[in-house]
Amino acid sequence: MRMKRLAVASAVLLCLAAFVRADDWDAKVAAYKESQKRPSLWKRTAGREELAKTRDARAIEILAQDYAKPEKPKDQVQFLVASLVTRYCNTKDFVDALEAFRTAHDRAEDAWLWYRCLQIYQNWRGVTDVVEIAKNPELDIFLRAAAIEAIANRPEPEALELISDTLNNLPDDNQRWVLVESCMNALRWKPAQIKKELLTTAERLARMLDQDAVPEHTKLVIARTFRRIFDEDHAYMAANFWLDKIQGGKPGMRSNTLAQPTFLGLQAEGNRICYVIDMSDSMLTPLTLQEKEDLRNPVTGHKKLDDPDAKPPQPDPDVAALPWDKIVTRFDAAREFLKLSLKRLSLDQYFAVVGFGTEAALLEECDGMVKVTDKRVEKVIAELDAIKPGKATPARKEGTLRGMTNLHGGIQRAFKCKGKGLIKDYEYIDWLGFTQGADTIFLLSDGKQTWSDWDCLDKSDSTDVAGDPESGKDIPGGGDYPELHFYGPYVDQRHMLEDFQRMNLFRKAEIHCIGIGEAEEGVLRAISDIGNGQLRLVGKK
Repeated sequence: MRMKRLAVASAVLLCLAAFVRADDWDAKVAAYKESQKRPSLWKRTAGREELAKTRDARAIEILAQDYAKPEKPKDQVQFLVASLVTRYCNTKDFVDALEAFRTAHDRAEDAWLWYRCLQIYQNWRGVTDVVEIAKNPELDIFLRAAAIEAIANRPEPEALELISDTLNNLPDDNQRWVLVESCMNALRWKPAQIKKELLTTAERLARMLDQDAVPEHTKLVIARTFRRIFDEDHAYMAANFWLDKIQGGKPGMRSNTLAQPTFLGLQAEGNRICYVIDMSDSMLTPLTLQEKEDLRNPVTGHKKLDDPDAKPPQPDPDVAALPWDKIVTRFDAAREFLKLSLKRLSLDQYFAVVGFGTEAALLEECDGMVKVTDKRVEKVIAELDAIKPGKATPARKEGTLRGMTNLHGGIQRAFKCKGKGLIKDYEYIDWLGFTQGADTIFLLSDGKQTWSDWDCLDKSDSTDVAGDPESGKDIPGGGDYPELHFYGPYVDQRHMLEDFQRMNLFRKAEIHCIGIGEAEEGVLRAISDIGNGQLRLVGKK
């Protein structure tokens, strides 16, 4: 009798718990629905995140509806929804729900959703089905590439065989080279197998460097990846050198390399360079003595900057000749080193300059990825020299420049940049980005992200505090403002870094970062890792 009473009591408790969970779920859904009425993307994204954090499969169904019918900006809403759902609902219990979400969308624009969902799928159910997706000739090329990227670090035989199979069955499509580049990315994680299972495949990829039909962007990805695999100083652009390395022999004569642009001591290799320069108000902060001394002694090369075996840097006469008496602020330094870098570009290269403060935009004198000419460089330098500080304010004694730090907007413009103007949306799968866009990005910033696109006036909640994001100072009585100007969602570093990963998933641009002042080392290091680039911190030891 006692056991029966215990069983009944347990059943009652379970029912009560279920009611509590139901009530809690209903409250979460109601809060989510209210958040979606808000004008600011920040608040709508926060509402979606709270729903995703319930880790309830029903949340996937609701957010999938947002993905299917996104509000403006449509592409950003879809990217954010895909990232949020897969960030929180990533255990084996959600695999079926994520599969339903993924398979309902099969356009090239959905490649980020496919990549995120397939990463989770292969974690719990292995690579076999993902390999079949990558092989499917009926699928869009970018979706197949997303499948290859999702299993790029898996050592299973099926994953290794996929690389060879893909190269043997390339579709007759101009965009097929995205598949080649994703195969190259999969190869880079497995240098130990190059002499074994992947020997023939690696040789085939190397030989593409000598083939006229292979686009410049693909050749660059192949050469850079071999450079990283074999820890070489340069991305040699001919097959023989890499074939010797692959076969285990001593490399013969080094072949031709790409042009090697330098900026603030960092050396890259590429033909289409985009400089992304912080022009926020804090860039008017005076340089410290340590920062100025560090700027005078740049370290160059592809080796890690903390490599104990690296040779000491050689004095650069051009750096010594800079007008050091006029280099007082962080922006002064950024401008002078940018001008020096532009003057050193060769006439067969292309370049663009993006400045970011509260807004991010190309300079007027380079309205896209423009070809280097003496006249063009002179005009851009004149535009840079014309940038003057605004009047001093109580919060900014040094004056004002262009406001907050919209780092996300700056990098996004670099990926949107094409031959003339910017790609409108879904830039990460737009073929113009591959053929006309940046293959090398230099980012210079002095602080953390304090603003992003899609800012909006919205009512304030009790938890909101008014303040100056750039200075970090609260506005007196900040909690009493009925409305506040909310920055966009990419001020959140998690959203920002995931979106940079999305932008570079297929483009594979190298991103080199320079930090000055309060620049957050962890964030800049993460960005440079996403771009397989270098990080330099000015004035920090």
